[in-house]
Amino acid sequence: MLAALSLGALIGVSIAVMFATVIRRGEKVADLASNDAPAGVVQVVQALQGVGIVVDASNTPLSASATAIHAGWVQDGRVAIKQAVKLIDTVRHSGEPHTDTISYVATSGLSAVWHASAAPLGSRFILLIAEDRTESERLNQLRKDFLANVSHELKTPIASLMLLSEALSQSTDNPKQAKKFTARMLEESTRLSELAGDIIELSRVESAETAIDSKVVRLDRVVKQAIEGVRVIAAQQEVELHTALEAKISTIGTEKLLVSAVENIIKNAVNISDKKNRVAITLKKSGEWAEIIVTDNGPGIPEEELERIFERFYRVDSGRGRSSGGTGLGLSIVKHVITRHGGTVKAWSKVGKGATFTIRLPLATTV
Repeated sequence: MLAALSLGALIGVSIAVMFATVIRRGEKVADLASNDAPAGVVQVVQALQGVGIVVDASNTPLSASATAIHAGWVQDGRVAIKQAVKLIDTVRHSGEPHTDTISYVATSGLSAVWHASAAPLGSRFILLIAEDRTESERLNQLRKDFLANVSHELKTPIASLMLLSEALSQSTDNPKQAKKFTARMLEESTRLSELAGDIIELSRVESAETAIDSKVVRLDRVVKQAIEGVRVIAAQQEVELHTALEAKISTIGTEKLLVSAVENIIKNAVNISDKKNRVAITLKKSGEWAEIIVTDNGPGIPEEELERIFERFYRVDSGRGRSSGGTGLGLSIVKHVITRHGGTVKAWSKVGKGATFTIRLPLATTV
């Protein structure tokens, strides 16, 4: 038994080395006498986790991995991705290995990005392998966008602080002006501190390394803590907080993260509300879900912008967002926290009629 396993391992390694050599150096293996791909090639291709396809002289697939079929690379006995066919043809005409980045719209409607390599197997066959880079490309683009947005957002408070500092230094003989500039500097410093805090928080909740606890969390406790976190701001804005919280509603997760998410939703509602207005917070069961509903009587959100409000740094009214202390990251933090807890967050609004945010979380099996 041990000898058989050793022999199988040796054969597998030998085939892998053969393919690596073909891909790296473009050396051709001996012409294959049959129109069928050799058994060793078929076995290796079918064992690949990514896309693996061997085609004959007419580009008909002779062997394909499960991923090649499930991802739609091979359909109805043909290679269905046009860019892949083009890559195969390039290799056939040149006789040398080639690589390419293949992008296309998948059947799900989402963009897919793959890194593909193809190499000749003798004079008749072409081997194509591909690795899914969709997620890594998406994360790379998110990083680029995030850095660009952060740089843009930091410019305003930093520039303001520089100008105010200069103005303050020139107002030493005018206490009234000096006090005014000092107050403005405090506002900009606070805004800069909040922005830095939200950037750190967003990075933390986005990180796959931030584990979600498997603890039962009482949601009435979560909402109460969140309300306490915004009570001072609400008092300053003269906004009343009305609550209707059902008891004994729980979910599974991390209490601290959930408090942060709910607090951000409530703070957002308070910040956009006019004075003497009210914000209503409701906690209730809905089937197998717990719902936390936050409703304000603010200016509302245009329908075409509802899907974008959870994007980083997006503001419906950027001027108002800045004046009320918003960083444009709060709702993005909410979405990431709730999604990682297996829930959803949605917004409903009409211009002039306020907005309603609904967080849905799966109920815990025990209370």
